[in-house]
Amino acid sequence: MVKHLILALYLLSFSSSADYNYFFFKKSQIKVPEASFQRYIQPQLKSLVVEFFLILKKTHPFHGELLELRKHLRKQKKEWYEVKRICKIKEEPEKCEKSYKNFYTLTKDLDIILLKTQTNFPEFSKLEFPTQKDNLLGVISIIKKITNENYKMIHFLEEHFITSRTVYENFYHADKQFSSIIHKNELELNLTYSALLPSDYRQDFEDTFTGFISPVEEFIIDGNNFNYLVDNLEELNIVWNTFHMRIEKGNLSIAKQHISLVKIMHNRWNSVLKMLLRGP
Repeated sequence: MVKHLILALYLLSFSSSADYNYFFFKKSQIKVPEASFQRYIQPQLKSLVVEFFLILKKTHPFHGELLELRKHLRKQKKEWYEVKRICKIKEEPEKCEKSYKNFYTLTKDLDIILLKTQTNFPEFSKLEFPTQKDNLLGVISIIKKITNENYKMIHFLEEHFITSRTVYENFYHADKQFSSIIHKNELELNLTYSALLPSDYRQDFEDTFTGFISPVEEFIIDGNNFNYLVDNLEELNIVWNTFHMRIEKGNLSIAKQHISLVKIMHNRWNSVLKMLLRGP
């Protein structure tokens, strides 16, 4: 943790025109056409995110299982937003019911993926480091917790479909808790993606996922929010450059091919910065 703080302070005091480690700019001066944002900036960031996850998968295959689970959780979250949007329109109860059934299907699919993930937990005897064993115990606990929470939603939905519009209809609207459950499941799963990385750089990946990868994916790629990128550019840049410097120059146990991939990712980020900061 101390090393990370020192690096962050170093980045704050160091300026490089080539890498844009830290910079001052006026937001009003950033003029990027919407077409350039969609055709160039978003694809570059999307590739960077994919490459980040690729390193996690190659470092330990079980991370791939967790990232597949993440994909299904995100689909479920998106579908739930759709349910809430459609069901606000009281004049369209049939569409509301159909959207609930679509959400139910995804929630059942997620249950299958969760059970599959539990059957594929790595064997403790094959883990290389003691910290991996401790972290795996934490992952197992999280997956079981998410499984239980997901099953609660399945149970309510099935009860709803059976008793809807009958004298047995349950007027306790547990679906109001769904947003909270889905959000909590997502936060819990976020703690697992780098669990089996070697301890000397696991924290670097965790910090970068939280401070860069996750917000870039949610707000800029999926959310199509150019203003978020501009408003948070300095913070994103500090997080990314801290990660890049640690991986490339930190004398860590990470494989050389992964360092090379991080360099490619760094070039992508710098190309985005150059487009943003070149001026009107």
